[in-house]
Amino acid sequence: MSDKSVKEVALSAGFISDIFFIRVFKKLENLTPGKLRGNNRSN
Repeated sequence: MSDKSVKEVALSAGFISDIFFIRVFKKLENLTPGKLRGNNRSN
């Protein structure tokens, strides 16, 4: 897990915006990066 923001992760992965990254992520994983991060922190 990273302490980077979703925007930082998106840009470092080559996405042009964090919004586009979130859309693609949600389509592939059926949840947003923020929800995944929240789920992992509560475990």
